Order: sequence, then C-alpha cells, then structure tokens
Amino acid sequence: MDIIIGIIFISIIGTLLHFMYEFSGHNKIVSLFAAVNESTWEHIKIALTPTFIWTLYDGAVYGMNENYFIAKTTSILVIIILIPLLFYAYQLLNIRPSVLKALMLPYDYIVVIDGDDIIELLNEKDESIITKNSPWNIHMRRF
Repeated sequence: MDIIIGIIFISIIGTLLHFMYEFSGHNKIVSLFAAVNESTWEHIKIALTPTFIWTLYDGAVYGMNENYFIAKTTSILVIIILIPLLFYAYQLLNIRPSVLKALMLPYDYIVVIDGDDIIELLNEKDESIITKNSPWNIHMRRF
C-alpha cells in the first residue's frame, strides 16, 4: 500500500512543482525545487524533489532493509536517465516521424534514408529488399 501512496504523493507533488514557480510570483527559493522552464533538467528536478521528500518517510519505515539504499539509488538513477531519454526520443520522433518506419524493422536490416524518405532497405547480407521505386512499396512511401 505504501508503494501506491508513494506513487500518488510523488505524482501530485511533482505536478504542483511544475507550476509552483509561476504561482509563487517567480520566488527564487521556490525556483530551487520547482520548474522554472520546460527544460529536461527542470523536469528531472520536479521528479527528484518529491522522490527525496518521500524517501524521508520511506527511509524511516524501510531504511533498515539491507537492499533499501540500493533500490532508492536505482530509482533515482532511473529518473535521471529516463526523463531525458523519453524527452529526446519524443523530440526525434516529432521532428522526423519517418524514423518510426526504421524502428519497426527487424534487427539485421539496414535502412538507407534521404531526408525523410526511406530510399532502400537492405537485409543482413546487404541485399536490396525494397527500394523507393518498387511498385509494391506503398508502406515505405512518404505519408
């Protein structure tokens, strides 16, 4: 049950911290914990702040467990890695949606790209499987 309460706590506090700087009238002390802009660092900050606050409670209850600090360190590292990873993956797919086509291919295949167009698809033996001008190549043409 503590896990569910922790998720709800971190989500609510993180959401409030997203807007707290504006609500505070641009208070400099609030800016230490709340998001000042939409950068990835600010999103990491608003995720870590409630996580650290929750860790104060959580540590008092479960801190004597031998794996507690390893688990908390792992969760903090996941936050630090996952937020920029998701943000920049979203940005890449938003800017170049054609990348989705390449991501759906089998492991051993190579894609030849020109701008946003997939020109050719090669298998693991570098044999051309599909070219841009293939008559049956409807799914690889630009949408």
